[in-house]
Amino acid sequence: MDGEAVTYTELDEGAARVAGWLARRVRPGDRVLLAAAASVGFIRCYLGTLRAGAVVVLANPGYTAAELAPLVADSGAALAFADPAPARVLAGLGSVPTADVTDLPEGGSPASGITAAPGETAVLAYTSGTTGRPKGAPLS
Repeated sequence: MDGEAVTYTELDEGAARVAGWLARRVRPGDRVLLAAAASVGFIRCYLGTLRAGAVVVLANPGYTAAELAPLVADSGAALAFADPAPARVLAGLGSVPTADVTDLPEGGSPASGITAAPGETAVLAYTSGTTGRPKGAPLS
């Protein structure tokens, strides 16, 4: 991806490390905001969040504070993974702890027994808000 080669094994190991790190910080079903451009780090954090049983909340990494604040509040995000620019915006909001999407967290394997059931929310994607405030659309 973008010139960075990654094997399936490396991606699996990276997602497991993210999941293990998250398992010590969030519970299954908690919301984890992901505000990052497409990258290998984004994929690791996305898959690791799902693997930890948490819900991925997608956010445009170009959002301003005025756009991110209601999304963070509405989603109830417990934690965020972000690129440097949106991480600075999130830090200014002071409402959600943020980890850098490019620094792979250390953590090992996630807690055993975390499995998703059919119909559980995996991703909370927000609408464009053309007729009002963006609304969270849960995807299983």
